[in-house]
Amino acid sequence: MRKVTRYQKDYLLTFFKNDECAGWRNIAEMLGWRNIAEMLLEKGSCIVAGTNLIWRGGIGNFMVVTEAKDAVDCLLLKFDLEYFLNSAFYKDAHKNYVENLETVAKDIAQQWEEIRDLV
Repeated sequence: MRKVTRYQKDYLLTFFKNDECAGWRNIAEMLGWRNIAEMLLEKGSCIVAGTNLIWRGGIGNFMVVTEAKDAVDCLLLKFDLEYFLNSAFYKDAHKNYVENLETVAKDIAQQWEEIRDLV
């Protein structure tokens, strides 16, 4: 399984946001969704309590969800990071994100030069 850096993981975690829940990030922390997403990124699978799907559509389309064996009312989530990274869905989002980062980086470089030269 591919190891990702801190910045890569933070970026990939944005794909796990749940638009159905206002304040998804805080809810994710409270309910452990972020931890589940991190486990999926790091290990490729995770058993979760309950039978309700956390992610539908988007990143959820890249998960295989089955009943967890030897567990009552639990699901086994499997996520293939390489499959996701090679998908058209990801490549399109990545392209847009990198283009935006490039614009921000250029703006910051310009800001740094102008402030540096203020002496």
